[in-house]
Amino acid sequence: GELQRAAGATERLMDLLSAEPDIAAPAAPVSLPDGPLPLSFEGVTFAYPSRPDQNALEDLSFTIEAGETVAIVGPSGAGKTTLFEMLQRFY
Repeated sequence: GELQRAAGATERLMDLLSAEPDIAAPAAPVSLPDGPLPLSFEGVTFAYPSRPDQNALEDLSFTIEAGETVAIVGPSGAGKTTLFEMLQRFY
C-alpha cells in the first residue's frame, strides 16, 4: 500500500519536473540595468484560459517605484491573486 502510493506520487512528481513551461525564455534576452527598478503594468487585461469570456483583470495600470511599499487590497475575486500570478509568470 504505502510503497505503491509513494511510487505513484514519485511518478507524478517526475512528470511535473519534466514538463516544458508554457512561457518560453526569449531567444535573445534583454539585460536589465543594475539596481532597483520600478514595476509597471500598463493597460493589462487578462482572462484565464478556462474562462476566456470573463476578464480577471481589465485595463489595469499602475507603477510602483523602486523602494516603494504598496499594499494590494480588495474583495474576493478582485484580481489580487491573478496579479501576483502574472508577476511570477504563471500566465
